[in-house]
Amino acid sequence: MLVPILPDEGPRITGGRPRYQIGDTVSVNCTSGRSKPATRLNWFINGDPAEPDFLREHDTIITGREGLETSTLGLEFKVKPKHFRRGDMKLKCLATIATVYWRSNEESVEGDKPQKAPVLESRETLLASNSRADRVQATSSAKSSTFHHFIIISTTTGTCTILHLLTVLLR
Repeated sequence: MLVPILPDEGPRITGGRPRYQIGDTVSVNCTSGRSKPATRLNWFINGDPAEPDFLREHDTIITGREGLETSTLGLEFKVKPKHFRRGDMKLKCLATIATVYWRSNEESVEGDKPQKAPVLESRETLLASNSRADRVQATSSAKSSTFHHFIIISTTTGTCTILHLLTVLLR
């Protein structure tokens, strides 16, 4: 009768980053603790089994007098919008030995919002001649034109600042 030797620790996920953007390549490994027989490893992305094309098989490493085995399974794929759920992506590795051992490790990574350069937009508006503001202006100075400049500054945090500059040109 074969008595299994179970791992002392759960599976370890290595090689990941805390943030990914669409188009980045995820390349991580899941490594089991030493056991006999070897653990079977499976990857999940947001709770769904990873596509077989994403999996990278590694040779089992046998160590010690007992011949304990260490399993490693890689996961590699290009990040697409479908991999994010509410801005996060969960990568989970499940290690099993038949029905006697079942442990997992899960990492949650953020979707990195692409950094947008600050936007500087300038708009120039000449007041319409039939507007009330123009009539008031025209009565005070018949030889001037009034320009309103709006400068909109958008920052990476999503805040906007609007600067209003008034230019009066004398003719």
